[in-house]
Amino acid sequence: MDVVFVFLPVTLTAIAAWMFWLALRAAQRIAWGWGIGGVGILVLVSAWFAFVASWGGLGAPAAFFEAAVTTMIAAISGVILAVTLPGWRKLVLGLLAVLFPLSLFVSIEVSDTKIPRQYTRAAKCLGVAVYRERG
Repeated sequence: MDVVFVFLPVTLTAIAAWMFWLALRAAQRIAWGWGIGGVGILVLVSAWFAFVASWGGLGAPAAFFEAAVTTMIAAISGVILAVTLPGWRKLVLGLLAVLFPLSLFVSIEVSDTKIPRQYTRAAKCLGVAVYRERG
């Protein structure tokens, strides 16, 4: 299971980069199917990190570490694609190379289980105060 946790998001990010290359490599037309498939894979990777971050405990730090590794792979893939693709398509991939890592870290932050812990602490403090008043 650890191998899946570490290598699946990285591999899917590389596959999405390859799909973007297939979508944008032709100078005359865009292969929209490959581009939409690449975006779909990136959405799944972001959802995976949100799921891992919602585990609680070490879920958020583990998702953050894996997102950092995936961001490095996305940056390397973005540089390779920027070198190999023609014209204005480099700008599209530059925008995507910025938005994808942001979506990873935002999904981790949104899914982190900070709020229930705060409510639990508040309930414990309230319970202690009620117990002191009664006793």
